[in-house]
Amino acid sequence: MQALELTCEQAALEAEHSIKTLLHIAQSIETHRADITTTTSWQADAKTYTYHTHVAIPDVPHRYLSMLAAVFSQAPALAKQPWYPQFMSGALASTKTSTQGVNHQESLGMFDVGLGKPRHYCQLLSHQRVHAHTEVIALRSITPSLEEPSQSKRAYCLHPSGEVLNWENNTLHWHHICTTPGAALLPPTPDRWLINFLRTCKLDQAERKTYTTEATQLRRWLSNGKAFENFVTQNIT
Repeated sequence: MQALELTCEQAALEAEHSIKTLLHIAQSIETHRADITTTTSWQADAKTYTYHTHVAIPDVPHRYLSMLAAVFSQAPALAKQPWYPQFMSGALASTKTSTQGVNHQESLGMFDVGLGKPRHYCQLLSHQRVHAHTEVIALRSITPSLEEPSQSKRAYCLHPSGEVLNWENNTLHWHHICTTPGAALLPPTPDRWLINFLRTCKLDQAERKTYTTEATQLRRWLSNGKAFENFVTQNIT
């Protein structure tokens, strides 16, 4: 079973495999549908479910691909995330590393998930431009080096988790892939039992709604090209 967190070095070594897995998941569904879809699959080594949300944003220029990839790569350090209002604050480590064409950076993000106390994630963010039309950002929980906020509880993301961005036929596709072992309501093992019970019994409507709302917000944001471009110009280095 996957560990809840890896060292930064371990996560960097696994990033290339993670990116390939994320690409495979993204390619496993039909993307011609205009509606937002969220599908789940059992992830055996994580012993929980992976959620895969896809949204297509039509009539956007190719340059939005690299612009949105830059936004996601710097998302933890932004003052706000227009596609995800639950984001409260975060940070990126000052140093970056690269392996096998993948850029890595430690990150921390805190979110209001509607459970009273916020949750924060300590992650390695690994970004690769696969080719001219596809960019991937893999996320994996790591042992924290950045200072953790005292007012929130640490939560975890396992493999596979991240974003796949693909531009094709004047349409930008966003695949949000997330594998979490619980919401840090209980100690790790019963927390996993609880979340798996809810997911197996189809009592995960709130979780699914979060992904759908996030995808809806992202599509609305990119469809308003001027607002998106202004945000990138003002906030992305």
